Amino acid sequence: MEKTYQASLSQRRISRMATSDNGGIIEWNIASEDLIYTEVKYTNVAGEEVLLEMDANQNALDCPGAKPGGTVEFRSAYLPEEKMY
Repeated sequence: MEKTYQASLSQRRISRMATSDNGGIIEWNIASEDLIYTEVKYTNVAGEEVLLEMDANQNALDCPGAKPGGTVEFRSAYLPEEKMY
């Protein structure tokens, strides 16, 4: 059985997360060539939800005011398959 384009996609993987003077930093593994961007959502120290978008060619993302020990959610956006009907 052939794998569909959508089933072949996977999230970009985090290589390291750390705290910094301004909040946090996330370092990412190399992106696949059809990745467009990655959205990252976290809660800052004021309790506000923050949504950032990181281009596929970036390998690190600063998360200003990230709450230490807080959770991070992310999703990856890809180019659509060329021959979609």
